[in-house]
Amino acid sequence: MVRVRGFEKYLIFYIPTDNEIRILHVFHSAKDYNRVFDEDIA
Repeated sequence: MVRVRGFEKYLIFYIPTDNEIRILHVFHSAKDYNRVFDEDIA
């Protein structure tokens, strides 16, 4: 997870690979992103 300067209210979840960075989710920090990840697993 990383915060981008100038967009501090957004969280970017990503996975770096050998050739690219794969963006998984972009959330507003006010959102309960833990709940979203729990739903993805269920």
